[in-house]
Amino acid sequence: MFLARELPTTGATHGGKLKASPDSSRLDRPSISPRQGVQLIEAGVQRVSLGGCLARSALGFLRTCARELTERGTIDFACVQIAQSELNVLFHEVRSRAGSP
Repeated sequence: MFLARELPTTGATHGGKLKASPDSSRLDRPSISPRQGVQLIEAGVQRVSLGGCLARSALGFLRTCARELTERGTIDFACVQIAQSELNVLFHEVRSRAGSP
Protein backbone atom coordinates (compact mmCIF):
# COMPACT_ATOMS: atom_id res chain seq x y z
CA MET A 1 0.00 0.00 0.00
CA PHE A 2 1.37 3.39 -0.94
CA LEU A 3 -0.02 6.55 0.56
CA ALA A 4 -0.10 8.99 -2.30
CA ARG A 5 -2.48 10.50 -4.80
CA GLU A 6 -0.22 10.46 -7.83
CA LEU A 7 3.43 9.50 -8.15
CA PRO A 8 5.84 9.32 -11.07
CA THR A 9 6.93 5.89 -12.24
CA THR A 10 9.22 4.54 -14.92
CA GLY A 11 6.49 2.33 -16.33
CA ALA A 12 3.48 3.21 -18.43
CA THR A 13 1.01 2.33 -15.69
CA HIS A 14 -1.89 4.77 -15.85
CA GLY A 15 -0.14 7.02 -18.36
CA GLY A 16 3.18 7.04 -16.52
CA LYS A 17 1.59 7.80 -13.14
CA LEU A 18 0.55 5.61 -10.24
CA LYS A 19 -2.91 6.63 -9.12
CA ALA A 20 -4.72 6.01 -5.87
CA SER A 21 -7.98 4.16 -5.68
CA PRO A 22 -10.96 6.54 -5.64
CA ASP A 23 -12.11 5.53 -2.14
CA SER A 24 -8.85 6.37 -0.34
CA SER A 25 -5.27 7.44 -0.72
CA ARG A 26 -4.34 3.79 -1.08
CA LEU A 27 -2.45 2.59 -4.09
CA ASP A 28 -2.36 -1.10 -4.89
CA ARG A 29 0.42 -2.45 -7.05
CA PRO A 30 1.79 -6.00 -7.15
CA SER A 31 5.45 -5.01 -7.02
CA ILE A 32 7.89 -2.18 -7.52
CA SER A 33 11.52 -2.09 -8.51
CA PRO A 34 14.20 -0.75 -6.15
CA ARG A 35 14.50 2.30 -8.41
CA GLN A 36 10.78 2.96 -8.14
CA GLY A 37 11.05 2.56 -4.37
CA VAL A 38 13.64 5.34 -4.28
CA GLN A 39 11.38 7.48 -6.46
CA LEU A 40 8.49 6.93 -4.05
CA ILE A 41 10.62 8.02 -1.10
CA GLU A 42 11.84 11.07 -3.01
CA ALA A 43 8.21 11.89 -3.88
CA GLY A 44 7.37 12.01 -0.18
CA VAL A 45 5.74 8.62 0.41
CA GLN A 46 5.82 7.99 4.13
CA ARG A 47 4.42 4.47 4.39
CA VAL A 48 4.80 1.42 2.19
CA SER A 49 3.32 -1.89 3.29
CA LEU A 50 5.66 -4.76 2.43
CA GLY A 51 3.89 -7.69 4.10
CA GLY A 52 2.59 -9.21 0.88
CA CYS A 53 5.90 -8.60 -0.86
CA LEU A 54 7.79 -10.43 1.87
CA ALA A 55 5.36 -13.35 1.78
CA ARG A 56 5.53 -13.64 -2.03
CA SER A 57 9.33 -13.46 -1.90
CA ALA A 58 9.45 -16.27 0.66
CA LEU A 59 7.06 -18.37 -1.41
CA GLY A 60 9.10 -17.66 -4.55
CA PHE A 61 12.23 -18.90 -2.78
CA LEU A 62 10.35 -22.00 -1.61
CA ARG A 63 9.33 -22.69 -5.22
CA THR A 64 12.93 -22.21 -6.40
CA CYS A 65 14.10 -24.69 -3.75
CA ALA A 66 11.46 -27.24 -4.74
CA ARG A 67 12.42 -26.95 -8.42
CA GLU A 68 16.10 -27.39 -7.64
CA LEU A 69 15.36 -30.44 -5.54
CA THR A 70 13.05 -32.07 -8.08
CA GLU A 71 14.83 -31.08 -11.30
CA ARG A 72 18.50 -31.33 -10.27
CA GLY A 73 18.32 -33.39 -7.10
CA THR A 74 20.54 -30.90 -5.28
CA ILE A 75 20.12 -28.77 -2.18
CA ASP A 76 22.44 -25.87 -3.00
CA PHE A 77 19.70 -23.55 -1.71
CA ALA A 78 20.63 -24.71 1.80
CA CYS A 79 23.79 -22.56 1.61
CA VAL A 80 21.75 -19.43 2.34
CA GLN A 81 19.78 -20.79 5.27
CA ILE A 82 19.93 -19.15 8.69
CA ALA A 83 21.99 -21.20 11.12
CA GLN A 84 19.97 -22.91 13.85
CA SER A 85 22.08 -21.20 16.52
CA GLU A 86 21.18 -17.79 15.05
CA LEU A 87 17.48 -18.72 14.96
CA ASN A 88 17.68 -19.81 18.60
CA VAL A 89 19.10 -16.40 19.57
CA LEU A 90 16.45 -14.55 17.55
CA PHE A 91 13.58 -16.58 19.03
CA HIS A 92 14.99 -16.14 22.54
CA GLU A 93 15.14 -12.35 22.02
CA VAL A 94 11.53 -12.27 20.81
CA ARG A 95 10.34 -14.40 23.74
CA SER A 96 12.30 -12.19 26.17
CA ARG A 97 10.66 -9.02 24.83
CA ALA A 98 7.24 -10.67 25.09
CA GLY A 99 7.90 -11.68 28.70
CA SER A 100 7.94 -15.42 27.99
CA PRO A 101 10.63 -17.74 29.44
